[in-house]
Amino acid sequence: MEDAKQFYTKTNNTNGLAEVSQMYAFVEYDKTNYAKSNALILSNLETYKNIKEDQYYYMYALFMLSSNYAHLNKLNTAHYYFKILKSLKNDKTISPSLHKSHVVTINNCFVEVYLEQKAIDSVGFYLEASKDLRHFMNSSDVKQYFNLYADYYEQLGKVEAKNNYLDSLRIFNEKQLQKVTNASLDINKALVNTDEALLVVTEKEILTEFGLQYLLVLLSFLVLLSHYVTRKLN
Repeated sequence: MEDAKQFYTKTNNTNGLAEVSQMYAFVEYDKTNYAKSNALILSNLETYKNIKEDQYYYMYALFMLSSNYAHLNKLNTAHYYFKILKSLKNDKTISPSLHKSHVVTINNCFVEVYLEQKAIDSVGFYLEASKDLRHFMNSSDVKQYFNLYADYYEQLGKVEAKNNYLDSLRIFNEKQLQKVTNASLDINKALVNTDEALLVVTEKEILTEFGLQYLLVLLSFLVLLSHYVTRKLN
């Protein structure tokens, strides 16, 4: 990242520098160093906001701030940044599906925090909000969503509903595994086809090489025969 930072600095690439700075913040976010991640983001927040031609950088900064503050149990601040994030809904530089996928991840994040606090009403509210954006979840969000619903119903004492979501999680994991297996089979099939194609090419090259060698031998024989006949006739 340091090499990238130096390159983008030399070329005066604002977007590139924004991406590098966010990667540093994401590393801390991923390591659950939420306060350190926030410090890195906040020091560049105005820069991200001012990249008007691509507000994704600002949205992603707000996404990390919302999640970080939620996990730090600073929920008022988390909601503050989440509200700004949601206000970017109609920004033309951000695809609607990308915006919704980030919103639903934060919804799940709030559910997780409120479950720990046993704030059941808030849990129910954000689970419903996540349900409305179900189709915009990535696989990680879906798994978390099913687990959160199972935990929610466990706290409500609704065992059957809890088990239904655990079954849904199991079925989803099986489907994901099948997709991975099918993808592996497709890759193996492609490799086999490639090997077979290379074998055919190799065989053709061998036959071509053999044919040329045979032709050269035949020509040499005919030349020698011609010389021999010529000498006999003389």
